[in-house]
Amino acid sequence: MAADEKPVADNLTPRMTPFLAGHGRAVEIFLKSWTTGRMHHAWLLAGPKGIGKATLAYHMARFLLKQGAGEAGPGLFGDQTPPDKLVMAEDDPIFSRVAAGAEGNLKVIERGLNEKTKRMRQEIIVDDVRALHSFFELTAAQEGWRIAIIDSADEMNRNAANALLKMLEEPPAKSILLLVSHAKGRLPATIRSRCQQLLLAPLEEAQVRQVLNQRLPELDEGELKTLTGLSGGAPGLAVRMALFKGMTLYKVVRELLDGKVLKIKEMHDFAGQVSARGQDEKYFLFLDILQSQLAARIRAEASQGGGKRRLDCWLQLWEKVNLLRGRGEGLNMGRKQGVLLIIDAIAALHRNASAAA
Repeated sequence: MAADEKPVADNLTPRMTPFLAGHGRAVEIFLKSWTTGRMHHAWLLAGPKGIGKATLAYHMARFLLKQGAGEAGPGLFGDQTPPDKLVMAEDDPIFSRVAAGAEGNLKVIERGLNEKTKRMRQEIIVDDVRALHSFFELTAAQEGWRIAIIDSADEMNRNAANALLKMLEEPPAKSILLLVSHAKGRLPATIRSRCQQLLLAPLEEAQVRQVLNQRLPELDEGELKTLTGLSGGAPGLAVRMALFKGMTLYKVVRELLDGKVLKIKEMHDFAGQVSARGQDEKYFLFLDILQSQLAARIRAEASQGGGKRRLDCWLQLWEKVNLLRGRGEGLNMGRKQGVLLIIDAIAALHRNASAAA
């Protein structure tokens, strides 16, 4: 059975994932900050989407929760060797509470539901961030650390970002903020400068295979090899491709970027399938695959020295896709038109490249 046809139930969200592939240097920096008593009040976990940033954030949060009321510092562990990993057993009560979303000392800020439209908001709003004030002011259970994860910080609107900045300028006692960012350049410099930054890179192929083996053990060797190669070092993308017919989407994206011209009916049929109501996963997966492949094309053009004009064309397409994605994420009614505009933009790139040749 092909990877895009396999019906697999996936419940290993970042909050439920007990393993962490890669990012050893980031773990080392975090644990050193703890054991030396120099724990920063805010951490920015930045890097491409799907490489395990949120998974790392939950590992960090569980570690801090496990320390309870303990103060960081050289004397904390006595004669014991300081920890060098963030691993926690799945039967640990803290792990169970975090996985169930029932840990009182952990608050997660994500895009919420718009009560009027009953759809997910396009952004994290100021009220979401303001809710952190009351959370941090509460007396923590057992006087432990209070931790907040914002996933992703890139989705905060301007008012939400300003509210967060005020909190970063005057951090509450015994509090830690963990910001997940897929594109840290979108965050205000004032926020970035007040965080300890962990810049995370895509995983190596062996690490991607490790994640796939653990999350989707039923994949055969051929599927593992294909998905690993297409992941770009982002196992999260590979998992979603396996679960939501990503190979079919990848084939269409690859043909479009190679210059295939779709007929009008083909364009509308594909755009309709991707943007249909109730097909959120397919829509966002299409955009993520497209952006991943575009990034690969841009890197190839830059390394091969194919000419500034051609590279500029690919960069302009990248910007247009980002713009159209931002406009279409919140409204199902606008998604099909956005997909059609993206297909037309790709076709225009190839027309312009042919005319310039």
